[in-house]
Amino acid sequence: MVIEAVTVCIDFVDKLQNVISNKNKLYRWLIVTHESDFDTISLCKKYNIEYICSKRVFDNAPFAKGRAINDGLAHLNKTDWLLHLDADQKLPDNFNTVVETECKNKNLLYGCYRTDEQHNSLDRGQHTARITQTASRKLKILKKKCILPIGYFQLWHSVVCKTYEEQSTMGDKDDIIFMNKWITSDKNQTHIMNMSTIDVSGTQGHYQGHYIGIRNLKSK
Repeated sequence: MVIEAVTVCIDFVDKLQNVISNKNKLYRWLIVTHESDFDTISLCKKYNIEYICSKRVFDNAPFAKGRAINDGLAHLNKTDWLLHLDADQKLPDNFNTVVETECKNKNLLYGCYRTDEQHNSLDRGQHTARITQTASRKLKILKKKCILPIGYFQLWHSVVCKTYEEQSTMGDKDDIIFMNKWITSDKNQTHIMNMSTIDVSGTQGHYQGHYIGIRNLKSK
């Protein structure tokens, strides 16, 4: 099973350095960062991880995550499976075994649950409720049954879709618009039962990290 993955990491290297093992679990792993983020660039060079610098992520936008993801996807082959994975998500040791067994339907969008580093299940219900409430007010398109997956892990086959959403200037909106397309169309979504990613930030840490990272980057 060939999986090409894109991870956006801008001023979030303290988390990315804890998930370097993802490289050994993926056919190809591409980091999308910004030219001002010297720490992420240095980490990628140190561990021989492929990276590019997005020129659009801050183009009249606070954090256009969808654009950055598409900048990364543009560099991939896009002939098999595609994965968007946040910079604080560590793939488990059984990742390849599980996805090869469970992810066989090319028409599905696959997500998964998360645990913290002590393998305690994170409260997905509370997190999803917060995202759903916010997005419903702003986008007015999210269906109540849209609970999985959300942006930290989304696996799909390129035969269905080769690009991500990039309508908004903030990452959470693009994640939800992309997710919602699989519900409102003839496609569908599901979650991987026998696997969880390890969130090295804890509950909602990556969203906080985005905002902290953006403030730090703008202060440089």
